[in-house]
Amino acid sequence: MNKKYNIGNFGLFTTIIVTVIGIGIFSYPRIVVRIVENDAVLVTLLAGIINIGLLLYINGAIKINDYKSLSDIIDDNFGKIVSKIILCIFIAYFIIVISLGVRTFAGVIKMYLLEKTPIEFIIVVLVLTAGYHLRKGLENVINFNEFVFWFMFIPAVLLLILPLKEADFTNLLPLFKSKPVSYLQATLTSVFSFAGFEAVYFILPHMDKKNKIKKVSINSMIFVTVFYCAVLILVIAIFTKQDIKMLMYSMITLSRIIDIPGAFIERWYGAALTLWVLFFYTTFINFYYFAADSLKSVLNFSDVRLCPLILSPIIYVAAILPQNVLSVERLMDSITIYFFAFTTIVFPSMLYVKKILKSKRRKK
Repeated sequence: MNKKYNIGNFGLFTTIIVTVIGIGIFSYPRIVVRIVENDAVLVTLLAGIINIGLLLYINGAIKINDYKSLSDIIDDNFGKIVSKIILCIFIAYFIIVISLGVRTFAGVIKMYLLEKTPIEFIIVVLVLTAGYHLRKGLENVINFNEFVFWFMFIPAVLLLILPLKEADFTNLLPLFKSKPVSYLQATLTSVFSFAGFEAVYFILPHMDKKNKIKKVSINSMIFVTVFYCAVLILVIAIFTKQDIKMLMYSMITLSRIIDIPGAFIERWYGAALTLWVLFFYTTFINFYYFAADSLKSVLNFSDVRLCPLILSPIIYVAAILPQNVLSVERLMDSITIYFFAFTTIVFPSMLYVKKILKSKRRKK
């Protein structure tokens, strides 16, 4: 079914964006400001440039393999046995990301909206809902990304514009006051916060206009970088650095200071929580599909219909293991960064090396 489906430029653009910008954007200011304070915006710009390079690096690795599917690329280069091992690494990465994301999301929903509802019940509902969503395959996921994009970012932009009257942009100064090692640490943390553009492994083989891939990829990452920077600038301009370091989710707190009596939306706090749901679900559904598609190749299934059913209990168990949100953050920092490095640097490098070795053999 997916092989007959062609993805347009807007599909690629929105999928990269909604997969990368997940609920991490709500806590991102606290994480980066805690390390480099006012220089968080500069670090984010640098991280955005690095991630554009990594995205193009992956795109190039897929291009030299004729835009084949991920499983076919691995089969052709490393054989079926190694292929299944590498796909299992991808699956493990996706499961860890979505499980920890579900745990964070469920904790916040319980804290702000459903105080008496057990976290386990919230997780079960999310996993089953997403699993049903995936049954119609990639086309359904891409169409959802294109549709929900506007409902995510139009309110998000308003959420950034409306509090401007409370902003003091002198808070952004002075710059370059952090230690060199802090810049390195913050840059690595920021680079990982852009995780999700690995979506191209599953999208590029279905692209309709492959000559536009590079341009669309760069534009999508520029959008992500600008959005991250805009959030940081506003948060730093409104709150003190010490406040930001203590605020678990600064964008939700930001919505509390918006007060427009008689406006169409008076309570922007509720709008911020709605955005929280959308930002989470888009990242979740895309990573969930990537895991299901990889599992389909490992098990030699014809489509992804049964894969969510197999993955759902694994995701549930992994999601309930962390005790709290802080435990989730520690796990994200200590585990998933290695998977991110594998999918964005190690694996595409393996493909480039294999291509070089094949070229040398042909010349001989």
